[in-house]
Amino acid sequence: MLKQVILYNIAKKLELREPNQQAFQALLNHYYQTKSQNSEKLSECILSVATGVGKTYIMAAILNYLVETEKITNFLIVAPGKIIREKTINNFSLNKPSSLADKLTIKPPHIIDIKNFHTTKTTDKNSVKLFIFTVQSLTQAKGKTARKTSNYDEVLGKSLREHLSKLDDLVIFADEHHLYYGEKFSEAIRELKPKILIGLTGTPHEKTPTKEIIFEYPL
Repeated sequence: MLKQVILYNIAKKLELREPNQQAFQALLNHYYQTKSQNSEKLSECILSVATGVGKTYIMAAILNYLVETEKITNFLIVAPGKIIREKTINNFSLNKPSSLADKLTIKPPHIIDIKNFHTTKTTDKNSVKLFIFTVQSLTQAKGKTARKTSNYDEVLGKSLREHLSKLDDLVIFADEHHLYYGEKFSEAIRELKPKILIGLTGTPHEKTPTKEIIFEYPL
């Protein structure tokens, strides 16, 4: 059941604009509808919002709400490239000019990326973790071209990809979702078997089923 008071407090603290609030609520409505159906099938949905509307604010609001109400502790933002990955890391890190971390109503999540996932923090069940990776770094490869995320890690006792795929509360945000319909990129994300896959894009891919687009806000 949607908790309106918590939703309101998050929207107020983040100073969400109206389209952001609408996207935020649309996603939560979809989440609870899917949850009530007790389906084991991957729930994938798209928030189609134009560039400049504030996708990062929407992701921050959703993360905040799901931590506070559903006790979810594992989130992954998939970025289309290194520049957006670094920008996203800054957006969720304290003491950065563009940071939203101090605008959350919860303790900011622990940021995990390609440089620091080899630590016990990755498996800490008591902390909220926000994994931020490029889609390229998550693709599977073997032999000399194997990605770091596909290699066995001594601290994790498995590869990072395997670790993520075994989490029962993984929520994935796919930034620029329309880019991830190629076979390798699609597998990189969907084979992680998230609880829900939330795509954000201003231009949904032509293969996207209409029913998956739960919110649209074009310029």
